[in-house]
Amino acid sequence: MSPVSLLKQVIALMDQGDLKQADALCTEITECWPENDQGWLLKGLIAVREKDGKEGERCLSRAAALEKKPGSGHLQFGRFLMAVGKWAEAAEQLEPLAQGLPNPVTAPAVQ
Repeated sequence: MSPVSLLKQVIALMDQGDLKQADALCTEITECWPENDQGWLLKGLIAVREKDGKEGERCLSRAAALEKKPGSGHLQFGRFLMAVGKWAEAAEQLEPLAQGLPNPVTAPAVQ
């Protein structure tokens, strides 16, 4: 089975509230495809939902590190870091996401 089809199953299980089975599938994904950032991201989100901050931080950090360009891994890891009061580390994760966005002070007004 491909990682994409397994990720879809993980999301469906999370929607159903079956976090134990979703986490087991994430473990399979991260073991078979250790460079799959989305597997690490979902595993981290599950850990956070299950109140396992240490595992959540480990997995979300890995997801952000594996991203080819800053995206959902950086966003979720940054949000986690803010939630636990690690503001400077959160800024490091979130800052690349803001690069390239229009500056609200200098951007032309939308008509």
